[in-house]
Amino acid sequence: MCLNDHRRMNRKILIYIFILLLSVLSVVRAEAQSLKAVYENHVLDAVQKYDSGNYDAAIGILNAVLEKDPDNDAACYYLALSYLFKKELDAAESFLKRAVDLDKSNFWYRQRLATLYSMTSRGELAIDIYEKLLADFPKKSDIYLELVELYAAQKEIDKALETIEEVEKVFGVTESLAVYRFN
Repeated sequence: MCLNDHRRMNRKILIYIFILLLSVLSVVRAEAQSLKAVYENHVLDAVQKYDSGNYDAAIGILNAVLEKDPDNDAACYYLALSYLFKKELDAAESFLKRAVDLDKSNFWYRQRLATLYSMTSRGELAIDIYEKLLADFPKKSDIYLELVELYAAQKEIDKALETIEEVEKVFGVTESLAVYRFN
């Protein structure tokens, strides 16, 4: 066998190996996508349980999802909400933080964590989150109003008034803002 024949044979072998690897990778990827769909369906089942007030069943399903798919942000979020309704605030906070870590761009995850901080008298943490939310979502008027309330509760009246002025610039003067200013 001459050197050129040997090189051609090696090239053919490499091409076959490359094609085989691509085939294996596409099968693995398809299987991973299929599993992701299964987990999403389980999360939807848990959401139905949550919506019907069956928090324990939702928690069971969501914990099972997280065992198999630990990076499932939606499972973390609904697990947190389920624990919140069961008044298990430490668990709720833990899973809300995890959901936020998994998807930092999600408004609802961050907003619920700020609400939890506010509920548990940690206004400074809630303010920090709302200020960041405001930077990311400047057209959401409810963020401004939450900040006004939190600033007022923290006795930061100047910041509360500045925030009301910002709201008036962005959305216009309204009667409800006049009431907020007065209060």
